[in-house]
Amino acid sequence: MKPCAFRLAVFSACFGILAFDVHAAGTNALQFINPELQLGALTNGQDVSMTFTLTNSSDNAVKIASTDTSCHCTSIQKAPDEIPAHGSGALEVNFNSSRADGRVSQSVIVETAGGQIITAQFYATVEDISAK
Repeated sequence: MKPCAFRLAVFSACFGILAFDVHAAGTNALQFINPELQLGALTNGQDVSMTFTLTNSSDNAVKIASTDTSCHCTSIQKAPDEIPAHGSGALEVNFNSSRADGRVSQSVIVETAGGQIITAQFYATVEDISAK
């Protein structure tokens, strides 16, 4: 085999292995342990903190590209930058019920650097005690 052809074959083999490893780490590797939380009855204006736990089932660390929520009433207080291989991490969230009334359903969204998007939800019933 000519030196140029040999280098090309080695490069192709290495690139193929690298592409496989990156793909394997990004394919549904990250999950919420409990993707739904029931907060129960809340009063209007109440702040509630909660923690969603993320777990990585792959052999590679998973980088978190972004976190978001479905409403300005919900904020991410602390999020991990990366979840280690076969490890877990905590996503700390705060919900302020001051603008809510009745049944509430909010989402927390996590996107990995590999493009995986996962969503968790929490539910509550908010009662305006000043209306009584």
